[in-house]
Amino acid sequence: MKKAMLILSLASMLAFVSCSEFKTTDTGLKYKFFVKNNDAAKPDMGDVLSVEMTYKMEGADTFLFKSKEHKDEGQKLMLVKPVYKGDISEGLAMMHVGDSAQFFVNADSFYMRNVGMEKTPAFVKPNSKVVFNIKLVAVQKKADFEKEQKEKREKMQAMMEARKASEPDSIKIYLNDNKITVQPTKDGLYYVETQRGAGAKAMSGKTVQVKYTGRLLNGKIFDSSDGKAPISFKLGEKQVIPGWDEGISMMKVGGKAKLLIPSSLAYGPNGAGPMIQPFSPLVFDVELVDVK
Repeated sequence: MKKAMLILSLASMLAFVSCSEFKTTDTGLKYKFFVKNNDAAKPDMGDVLSVEMTYKMEGADTFLFKSKEHKDEGQKLMLVKPVYKGDISEGLAMMHVGDSAQFFVNADSFYMRNVGMEKTPAFVKPNSKVVFNIKLVAVQKKADFEKEQKEKREKMQAMMEARKASEPDSIKIYLNDNKITVQPTKDGLYYVETQRGAGAKAMSGKTVQVKYTGRLLNGKIFDSSDGKAPISFKLGEKQVIPGWDEGISMMKVGGKAKLLIPSSLAYGPNGAGPMIQPFSPLVFDVELVDVK
């Protein structure tokens, strides 16, 4: 009985392999399906596809792209009409939800027509292929996708407006909690000198070296020079956020200060990475090490 089951299993495996041999379409697109679900939903032109996708040059070990490393923007594709023979869009149109397949696409055409580059990258050789491995996870109608994106934008806008409106109160609370009584500059910077410097004055156009620790108003550190060399930059050349250009220019070598920087002098409505959200005021403890 076990032997018969083993023979049946082997036969099933052989049947799967034979069904997954490479084929070529009339337009020259070489492909192979690993999983095929003919009864599942199939996309129409204009639909938005959720995919798991990688691609690399044929024969290469290193991937040029992995959708999982690019979050939502790397896993959503709109199905459009092919713009050249053997276009990857032709392969996507062949798939059903749950399918996984491999496609070989002309590298020149892919980079020039799909990516929109003016010339192909140096690593692309004549007649070389880009190898795609794609799993179609879900299909969404264009109208539904656009509605979803609109709702996300509206939610983000509401969050941005709330953060912007609450920033002045957040700064006032921080000032009160930390007993800071200095008046802000005309641009809104709060400069609190904690140690007066006796060395050279920081001046616009000079290269300065600064030790620092950056915190959010809740005290969380998002960046620091501790254990590293001081940051070096040319003052007044917009190489750092405006609050730094203004604050450091008020210091002498050997001086230390606390800079409470409103978002208008920091990263504004854009923020900077996951920790610094839009409209985030920042606090820096700085020390001016050198001026050249």
